[in-house]
Amino acid sequence: MLLMVNKSVLRKFSNQELEGYLKEGNRFVPEAVQMAFEILEERGRIFTEQERSSVQQMMQNKRNAEEAKLTEEKETWKDHITEDPNAIRLYSRTTILVSSVFSVPSPDLFYYF
Repeated sequence: MLLMVNKSVLRKFSNQELEGYLKEGNRFVPEAVQMAFEILEERGRIFTEQERSSVQQMMQNKRNAEEAKLTEEKETWKDHITEDPNAIRLYSRTTILVSSVFSVPSPDLFYYF
């Protein structure tokens, strides 16, 4: 998922709003979290090593989750697989193509009608 994060927009937020970007379980992309962290530092917020480590770990986890989701989506589309357990099983594209070629009526049959 490619989202653009505008740092100038984040600069308009209060420190309290930016702190929300650093909380575990937030819905923000890693780049937004990183920018919020940097803005808070620029504003004089001092982070302990534990806080720094926690924020870095959270951003890495978000990146890993994003990457895993992208990979899974690509694999699902590549294999034409559905996750729906109630979906009916369909024939492969190759099977449909081959059976279509052999089941097309001959043009000679139309002359008899």
